[in-house]
Amino acid sequence: MQNRAAPLTLAVVVLAAACGRDRPKASPPPATSDAATATASPRGHAAIAALKDQLRAALSKALEGGAPNAVEVCGTAAKAIADGLATDGVKVGRATRKPRNPANAVAGWQDEALAEFEAAAAAGKKLDGLHYLRQLPDGQTRYAEPLVVQALCLKCHGADVAPDVKAALATAYPTDQATGYAEGALRGLAWAEYRAAP
Repeated sequence: MQNRAAPLTLAVVVLAAACGRDRPKASPPPATSDAATATASPRGHAAIAALKDQLRAALSKALEGGAPNAVEVCGTAAKAIADGLATDGVKVGRATRKPRNPANAVAGWQDEALAEFEAAAAAGKKLDGLHYLRQLPDGQTRYAEPLVVQALCLKCHGADVAPDVKAALATAYPTDQATGYAEGALRGLAWAEYRAAP
């Protein structure tokens, strides 16, 4: 009889432990990746897509005049584009741990979002499609997507920056930390904040 009770007790303990795994954890969920990024937060995704598209277009045009020209344009265009997209209560921007412009240093909730993207990158996960989404009880939404270094970025952010670009960077951004990247590297994040529609 005692021999039968021991396996039964063990089975109950194993089942209880397994059921405990289904309970929600206190920590926030990790950054997620799925085909429904745009539907997870349509406003956030649309605002960030517009920020990336407009900034890419401005920099592509500026690069026609040479990479040093792009340094100057980025210094003025990036903020103007972000400010222009701040409509209907949506604010957007970029943040990184290695800023060129100190105003783009990661802060507050962006640190948690970027840490999740960094962990995903370190684990070898694909960054395309990842997003961070938190909806707070007060109706505030915080949404972010990774910024991945593209070939276009390497002239000003790569490991081998030309001397004329270095000179332009030293003049415009004396505390620049934003070089040394390779294509495909995680550069930082693009973020959006807004309140749920009434």
